[in-house]
Amino acid sequence: MTLSGAGDSRLPAIGIQLLIAGIFFLLIFLPGQEATSTALAAFDIDPLVLEGVPGAFHRYGIWLAVALGASALFTWLDMRKSDLPPGQALALYSALAFFLFYLVLTRALQFPWNQDDAYIDFRYVINWVNNVSFDYNPGERAMGFTSHLHLALLTPLALVFKSFDLPVISQSLNLGLQIISFYLTYYLVRAVTSNPVAAAIGAALLALYPYNIQETMGGKEAMLVSTCMLVCLLGIHHKRPHLVAWFSAFIVLTRPEGGLWMLLTMVWSYKQYKLQALKSWAGPLAVLCVVAGWLIVQFGTIVPHSFVGKSNMFYKPPPMMDMVLILRRLGDGCFVPELIMPMDPIASYILDFFRLYGGTLVLLAVLKFLNSGCLRFYSIAVLAYFILISVANPYLFPWYLAWFSLVPSLLLPVLYLKLKAMSLDKDAKKGNAIFATCLIFYLGAIQIIEQPTRLTAGLPAVSFFWSGAYKRLIIYRKAAEHAKRLDPKEKSVLAAPEIGVLGHYYRGPILDLGGLVSNEVIKYAPPSQDIREGTSLFSIIPDTIRDLKPRFLVTDGFFGKKGLYKTEFFEKEYRVAEFFPHQLWSEGIYLYERKQNDAPETEP
Repeated sequence: MTLSGAGDSRLPAIGIQLLIAGIFFLLIFLPGQEATSTALAAFDIDPLVLEGVPGAFHRYGIWLAVALGASALFTWLDMRKSDLPPGQALALYSALAFFLFYLVLTRALQFPWNQDDAYIDFRYVINWVNNVSFDYNPGERAMGFTSHLHLALLTPLALVFKSFDLPVISQSLNLGLQIISFYLTYYLVRAVTSNPVAAAIGAALLALYPYNIQETMGGKEAMLVSTCMLVCLLGIHHKRPHLVAWFSAFIVLTRPEGGLWMLLTMVWSYKQYKLQALKSWAGPLAVLCVVAGWLIVQFGTIVPHSFVGKSNMFYKPPPMMDMVLILRRLGDGCFVPELIMPMDPIASYILDFFRLYGGTLVLLAVLKFLNSGCLRFYSIAVLAYFILISVANPYLFPWYLAWFSLVPSLLLPVLYLKLKAMSLDKDAKKGNAIFATCLIFYLGAIQIIEQPTRLTAGLPAVSFFWSGAYKRLIIYRKAAEHAKRLDPKEKSVLAAPEIGVLGHYYRGPILDLGGLVSNEVIKYAPPSQDIREGTSLFSIIPDTIRDLKPRFLVTDGFFGKKGLYKTEFFEKEYRVAEFFPHQLWSEGIYLYERKQNDAPETEP
C-alpha cells in the first residue's frame, strides 16, 4: 500500500524521536545523580530532601520510556493521515516529541514532596487501604477532603504500589495525566483551527507552563481538572453529549465548584439537544446521587468539613483579593513570564504590576478571540469562574486556579494564527505587520524566560524546585518523628494549625486547629482579630488548647504570638520539646509538649 503525504515518513520520524529521547536519557548519566545532588546542596537544601534525587532519576527513566512509546505510537497512527509535506511533518512530530520529553523531565525530576494539604488526602487513603477507617481520625466522621475522584484514583494505585510512598504515587498520577493532556490539547487545537502547527504550539505551551509543573509536583487535583476539561471541550467540539455529561460529572467529583462547569455543560446540552439531552445525563447524575448517598451515610453530609472549618476559623480576606490574584494568574504564561525563582523585592513588585495588567489583557483576549464553538464555551467558563471566585472571595490555594490552566494552551495558538495572518497580509499597513511579528517573538520569548526555577547552569536550573514554603514540610516531618520518639505508641493527641505532613508521619490522633478535619475546634470559632498576627489566615484560639489539652502542639511562631503565648496557662503547662529555626514568616517552628502527664491519649 502506498501512503500519500507524510505517511511514508513515519519510520524516519520515529528514528529522530529515538535520537531525541537518547539525548534526554543521557541526562541520567550526564550530569547524573551525584553531580546534580552536589549542585543542589549548594542551595542549602536539607540532606533529607536530597535523598530523593536518585529515586527521581529512576522515575524519570521509566516515564521517559513511557513517553517515547506514546510518542512513537502517536506518530505511527497520526502521521499517516497528515497532509503536510514530508519535511514539515518530520519537523512537527519531532518538535512534539521534544516537548513531550521536556514535560517528563520537568515533572519527574522533582523532589517527592507535595503541598501540605495533599497529605491530608493521603491519610484518608492510607486509612482506607489499611482498613483502619474511612475517617481521618477513626470515629470522627469528618470529611476533610474535597476531591472524591482524586482519592478514588489514588486508592487503587496505593493498593497496587504499596512499596511507594503516596507523594510519589500522586506525582506520578499527575505526570500521567499531563501526558494525556498534552495529546488532548494537540487534538483539540488542531480540530478547532485545522492547523497542526498551532496545535503543536498549544501542546508545547502545556508542557512549558510553570503552573502545570508546580501542580504536578504539588500532588493535588489540579491536573485531573485540566484533563477532564479538555475531554469535555473535545466532546463539545465533536458533539458527543454522553462524553460531555460523564466528564462534567467527573469534574464535580474532582472539585466542589465543578458544579458550575456542569451547569454550563447542561445549558449547552439543552441548547443542542433539548429534552433529548436527558438521555446523556441520566447515568452521570445517577452516579453523583450514589456518591452523595455514600457520603451522607459515612460522614452525615455532602458538604466537605474543610468548607465548615474555613468559613468559621479563617479570617475574612481583603475585599476583591481574589479578583486581583486571578488576574495575576491569567497574566502568567501568556503576556508576562511566570518567574518562580527568588527575586529582589523591587523587581518582584514591578513584575506583579505587569502580571495584574497582563492578566486583564488576557481576560479580554480570551473573551474576544476564543469566540466560536468549544473555545467560546471555555471563554464563558473562564469568565464565570472569574466572577464566582471573585464574589465568593475565599483564600485562594493554587489548585483552586485549575479552571484557568488551559488559557495559555488555547489562547496563544489562536493569537499566533491571527498575528501570522496580520504579518503576512500584503494589504495591511507595514507598521501593523512589524508589530505582529514582534509580538509573536515576544510571546515566544516569555516561554523561554519563565522556564528556569533558579538562575544556575545545568539541569538544576529547570528541575528539583524547592522553596522556603517547602522547607516547612521537612520541619513538620522532623517534628512528627520527634513526637513519635516521645510517644512510640502514637496514642497521644498532636495539635497543629497545619496538619498535612504531621498527620502523614505521626499516625496518632490529630487535632486540626484550623478546623478542616476536627469538629471539636469549630465551637471555639471565630478567632478574635485581637490575636491575629499580620495577615495570617487564622490564629490558634487559646481556649482550644486549654480545654482539649493535647499532649503535643506543633506550630509556626506567628500562629500564637498575640494570643496563646501570652496566656498564663500555656506558659505553665507546656514546654518547648524542640525548636526548628526557619525564618520565613516567623523565627521558626516549635514542638511543644504538655508538662503534666494528664494529656488525653485518645481522640480529642
